Amino acid sequence: MAEPPTIPDVRVGQGFDVHPFSDDPDRPMVLGGVVFDGPGLVGHSDADAVAHAVTDACWGPPASATSASAIPTPMRPSPVPIPWPC
Repeated sequence: MAEPPTIPDVRVGQGFDVHPFSDDPDRPMVLGGVVFDGPGLVGHSDADAVAHAVTDACWGPPASATSASAIPTPMRPSPVPIPWPC
């Protein structure tokens, strides 16, 4: 009798990140590594919610850490966007 086909181990990552808007008029809005005009977001780093959510989603399937656990808290906010490699 033939053995049933094996089903590959599929893992899916899901990530989310939220940041409040900043009252600092000089803080840039960074989403996905792109700088936009308008109010920036408050965070320990560049507050790039898109980059952080994607990073968490990538770290999820192998059951790794999250971006929040990899960054020490408290950390001084960065005055400029931190480069995000795509």
